[in-house]
Amino acid sequence: MRGFCRGKGQEGIYRGAGLRSDRGRGRKTGNELQTIRVTHISRVTLKPYEQDFYDTAGRLVEIVTYDKYQKFGDIDYPTSILITMPIYEYRCRSTSPG
Repeated sequence: MRGFCRGKGQEGIYRGAGLRSDRGRGRKTGNELQTIRVTHISRVTLKPYEQDFYDTAGRLVEIVTYDKYQKFGDIDYPTSILITMPIYEYRCRSTSPG
């Protein structure tokens, strides 16, 4: 897997197997649940195409977009992943040969 990252004062090409780890379940403050992740799923393919991550103040901090799904064995995986962090003006794209 390879990709290209660009952010404030940072640019570079990276190689690696994983991009991020799961952030866990919703946070609870008092009697209210707080949104930390929203997963967008296609009505046509029933596959996730985007995930939005929020901080404790409810601000959107990360957007992960999945594209170009391909079948590897019995499982469909996205071969293109774009990570955007609007607060830090950071974008990172990972592509896998299909």
